[in-house]
Amino acid sequence: MKMIFGRGVRLALAVGLAGTMALGACAEDESTAAADSIEVAGTWTTPFSDQGELISDTQWGTPDFMVDVVSFDNDANFAVTQNLADAEYAPSMFNKNVWTEPDATGFYYCTVAFGLDTAEAAAAADASVADTNDLDAGCGGFGWTHLTR
Repeated sequence: MKMIFGRGVRLALAVGLAGTMALGACAEDESTAAADSIEVAGTWTTPFSDQGELISDTQWGTPDFMVDVVSFDNDANFAVTQNLADAEYAPSMFNKNVWTEPDATGFYYCTVAFGLDTAEAAAAADASVADTNDLDAGCGGFGWTHLTR
């Protein structure tokens, strides 16, 4: 059986197919975008600043001490950051922050390496000094910071 469609029906089918494909692509883009974002993104209440602490895919810190995010790994719960060129301590040097899994109360993070020469050295820095089972013990000479919403 041969089916004959008029121009309007062919156009409607083409538009419908394109729309379905676009919706599928949007859904894929949204899930990919969420997976590509740092899981602790947001503006958090911190004990160090009345203005809060901002974390995004590109920045981490308070208005008084902001660093650039160079890379992050949500599975391993760490971010490599770089101090700003005009930072008081270790200008332009690299650091490694680790964090606990976020929950409804927030999460904890600490700096396990500070002032390293390269982003690669920061990423490779030993995070075992950060014991998530003993937050009172601190990590790498720094304390854990609790961020809340």
